Amino acid sequence: MLLLRIGTVALNLVVNLVIARSLGITGAGIFFLAFTVVRVSVALGALGVDHAVLGLLSKARAQADWAGLKGIVVIVLSAAIGIGALLSAVVAAGAGFAGDQLFNNPDVASPLRWIALCCLTHLVMLLVSQSLRSLKRTIAAELVQGLIPALLKIALIAVMASMFGVMGAIWGLFAASLVAAVAGVVLLWRSEPNTSGVRARIEVLPVYASAFPLFFVSLSDVFLNFAPNLIIGAFGPVEEVAIYNIAERLSALALMVLTAVDIIVAPRFAELHVNGDRERLRRVARQGAMLSAAASLPLIVGFYVLGQWLLGLFGPDFAPGWPVLMILAVGQTINACTGPVGYLLAMTGHERQARNINVTAVILTLGGLFVLVPEHGALGAAMAVATGTVLKNLWLSVEVRRRLGFWVLPATQ
Repeated sequence: MLLLRIGTVALNLVVNLVIARSLGITGAGIFFLAFTVVRVSVALGALGVDHAVLGLLSKARAQADWAGLKGIVVIVLSAAIGIGALLSAVVAAGAGFAGDQLFNNPDVASPLRWIALCCLTHLVMLLVSQSLRSLKRTIAAELVQGLIPALLKIALIAVMASMFGVMGAIWGLFAASLVAAVAGVVLLWRSEPNTSGVRARIEVLPVYASAFPLFFVSLSDVFLNFAPNLIIGAFGPVEEVAIYNIAERLSALALMVLTAVDIIVAPRFAELHVNGDRERLRRVARQGAMLSAAASLPLIVGFYVLGQWLLGLFGPDFAPGWPVLMILAVGQTINACTGPVGYLLAMTGHERQARNINVTAVILTLGGLFVLVPEHGALGAAMAVATGTVLKNLWLSVEVRRRLGFWVLPATQ
């Protein structure tokens, strides 16, 4: 799983490299800004189902409720296609207004109108991959959401962007995501042989009753991940969007191991908490923090020494983004060093505290973005995001100490 995750991250970096080298900093900025609108639309359009399905399908499978399981799959696929199509129509219809009024750049309108098609394919990819993950088809899930589209994007965008510029890159993105979405639907439909010949029991309300509370939890991730690009695009040139996007992608390398650790230890936390084994809970949490810290600390040294050279690989215009990269990398490294503290609170009955901390961090980060971005562009966005990330994770660490009685930070006892 860790190797798959590393492979996906590496391939996505290559995708960004291809986009930056093929389109230049201005074209890349327009592409990243338009794609951010798609990613925000998909995250909101999922309505929390992407999180709820993890528990619902796992429970149905454990209880051998094959009719219910098939019904949930039907609901997920129907929601993905129906809501995805609606999102595509809305984004396409609003593309002109967004380009002229929100981003003050008419050149964004046409790419945004075309990239709106990706709302449908990416929502299908998201919900299908989460469903596969809940059915313990982890490799299939990673293929659908990671490896297949990344490999196709590298090939298609490299060819089509060189021929048609930004529009070609968007058409390549849509083609790659369409193939991945169709493959995902086929894999999901065939993933559980016990549902063959079983009539699906469709119960929509329980699915959305479980999803709705999780929708508000996911809002914090939406704001923290996507607000910087949108706010930079609203207040500054698209070139700043491109610089921030590439710096953010590089800095996220520090979280590769932590992301894999989260997936592995989250169920373990819940099990140890139910069994009342506080000592083993502490050990598992600290081991996860030490592993992610050991992987992330060398990266920040590498960024300090080689950061400008790495950014220069994307094009000479990206090299001045080194301060942006370093600020974001510091924030992500501290995030990695604190370990899986968010999951630790959530899986031990302290979801409310974790939610409150996340919401507060989002508010502070958004405030920082609106204050700093108009004056400092991508650098201001990096300062706001890194500050919000550090405060959130240190606060979560203190809350773990207060609620569970131990520190997770590797340097503490």
